[in-house]
Amino acid sequence: MADAPDTGTAPARAGRARDLFVNLLVAAFTMALALGGAELVARLIEPPATAAPADYITDWQAWDGDFYTVKSAAVGWPPWEDYNTEGLRDREHAIEKRPGTWRVACLGDSVTLGWGIRPQQAWPQVLEELAAASGRDLEVMNIALGGWSTRQELIAWRRIARRYQPDQVLLGICLNDVAEMQNNLSRPPKLLAELHRRSVLVRRIVGARQREIGAVDELFTSPDAPNVRQGYEKMFADLRTLRDEVRADGARFGILVFPFRFQVAPRAPPPLAQRTIAEFCRREGIPFLDLLPAVASLGESAFYDYDHFSPAGARLVAEQVLDSGLIAERSAAGPGATDVAPRALAPRGEPGGGHDPGRLLEALKDPAEARRAAAARGLATLGEAAASAVPALAAALGDPSHAVRAAAAWALGDIGPAAAPAKPALVRLLHDGDPFVRAGAAFGLGGIGGAARDAVPALVERL
Repeated sequence: MADAPDTGTAPARAGRARDLFVNLLVAAFTMALALGGAELVARLIEPPATAAPADYITDWQAWDGDFYTVKSAAVGWPPWEDYNTEGLRDREHAIEKRPGTWRVACLGDSVTLGWGIRPQQAWPQVLEELAAASGRDLEVMNIALGGWSTRQELIAWRRIARRYQPDQVLLGICLNDVAEMQNNLSRPPKLLAELHRRSVLVRRIVGARQREIGAVDELFTSPDAPNVRQGYEKMFADLRTLRDEVRADGARFGILVFPFRFQVAPRAPPPLAQRTIAEFCRREGIPFLDLLPAVASLGESAFYDYDHFSPAGARLVAEQVLDSGLIAERSAAGPGATDVAPRALAPRGEPGGGHDPGRLLEALKDPAEARRAAAARGLATLGEAAASAVPALAAALGDPSHAVRAAAAWALGDIGPAAAPAKPALVRLLHDGDPFVRAGAAFGLGGIGGAARDAVPALVERL
């Protein structure tokens, strides 16, 4: 029987390899031709570019990571720091709490930070001052930075707030948190993202823009869209984790929901976003405060821009938090305490009615230095509405406490031109021995404006 031909000879193997290479080359060429043609067709029929997400939806890639804090730029003068050693726009806080103090950590974004207004006018700082003026010993920490969302607030709890062992944590939700969570946490891998940037065909296949939330308006116009639902779920997952970690550390946890400005304008849409968050809080047993009803009663003057509060709006938020019952009394909690039954905490009374100038003026005469200073700072949050307090604040410029003198001077500056009768006393304080008082006196004269024009030589001399 004849042997079968040897198909494994070197020439035969080389021929098969050559044929395979040619076939692969033809296949690659055909595929490249097909893809190139598809790309060309895609470019010819590409629809107009979809609008990028709104500017207020932060892109975390700009931070070189998912979290950031800010290094202070203070160099010793003026006599305050813009950011503390934790990289936050707040004063320094000791790790150990004062005996009898109820420490509240406020987690949030630029709305809680107080974007566009002075640090002393942000709602956490106002909350502390109003509480002190009414006799409650609250130490309030402002743990917030612009662009943060629930992801950064969870990280901030772990890296910063937890070490201070707060008794209570209040997390402020801004509605763009939903969009930021969805857009940043649904990003494709870097290679696909680069292809997406360069190729129309890849853009049509991937449809990344369709997975993003372009504006907060979509929470109201398309509440059942997949991207909106996914954004809520991403945010809610972080809220559950934060709640569990805060409670495990023996602290109470609550949520504040801040409105956008368009929600208090005429023909505002129904508050669908607030309802969605409220339902989540009820299911999860999380106490919450919806600020929309109170802020709506103040109107658009509550806002500095599209969602950041004006001084009046921030003061209103602080009043509502203080009056709502959301902050527990110290005697009602302790290690391992659980939160009260979940409920929507309704605002009490008219905005601003709970902390009128009369109550703060009374506290301005208190024997305790801390309460007098807190009352003066509380009057500062009222702005022009505290014009009737000018005589009392002018008298407080002679207080033996430098903290009270400084607070009264800053308050007069916030009141504005109506504080003109205090001008002579403020000019005298430009020579005060305390730098905080001198800085407050200069601010007070600046707030008075044109009526203090004859104080210019004294201000120039202080330069």
